[in-house]
Amino acid sequence: MAMINCDDTEVFFFKKGCVLEHDTGQSNVELLFCLSGEITINISDTQFLTVREKELFIIPSYIKHLATTVNGAEFFILNINVKRIYRMFSGSPYLSHIEQFMGIINQGVVIQRNRTDNIFTLASLITNEYSLVNFSNVIEVIDKINQVKDDDIYVLNLSEAVLKEYRFISSIDSYIEENPCMDSRIEHLSKMFNMSRSTFIRLFSKHSNMPFHQWVIRKKIGIACYNLIYTNDPIQNISDYLGFSSSSHFSREFYKYKHIAPLAYRKSSRTEAEDIYKKIA
Repeated sequence: MAMINCDDTEVFFFKKGCVLEHDTGQSNVELLFCLSGEITINISDTQFLTVREKELFIIPSYIKHLATTVNGAEFFILNINVKRIYRMFSGSPYLSHIEQFMGIINQGVVIQRNRTDNIFTLASLITNEYSLVNFSNVIEVIDKINQVKDDDIYVLNLSEAVLKEYRFISSIDSYIEENPCMDSRIEHLSKMFNMSRSTFIRLFSKHSNMPFHQWVIRKKIGIACYNLIYTNDPIQNISDYLGFSSSSHFSREFYKYKHIAPLAYRKSSRTEAEDIYKKIA
């Protein structure tokens, strides 16, 4: 069984239990399960919240945050790449469940302890293995969250200024995801978003842990991984789609991040992924 590496750019989900850090390199929704004690979440310079025992904190990828345990709190984190999951389940009966989930967690929520038992139990079964059982459990976790009533959900009350910055980061992420071959230079994007180059850099740097160019390449490699597994597109076509100057340039960048050539990656990853995909579809 293939193990999931949480550093991979194309993962659909991964689970971790010892690190509280925010990674803006992926389009991951973070589900933080507080098993005991309390965890303090710093959303901005002025906004804090506390996640208590048996509560579930869910926050979108574009909202940068810092979590700190209090008195040895125990927890685990499940990251779900919603865009990858959405694409994989496109055309399946589960798509509406994923769309509902995306609407619920758009701004970040805390689910109170009286509604989390089943969600905690299901999430605890998920392992970092690329298997149909784990995919099924991830979808069931999403479905259980969808069933939680509004009265049992606390929605983050973020200021309009903070939301504006987060929407900017989310828009950049969506733009690169949907238009990977388009001009991704800061000069072009800053004009598109009606801001100066310096403002663009300042806002992106505030909410990211890597330089913009590196972030863009990492996003493109993640898209390439998906296309290598789930399409029959030739390397040249994938390179052109992602906006690389040549297939050799694409292959060099791919190898730099994945430590394997694109065709070798396709061959090693495709069989198991196709089997899971066929069972889901």
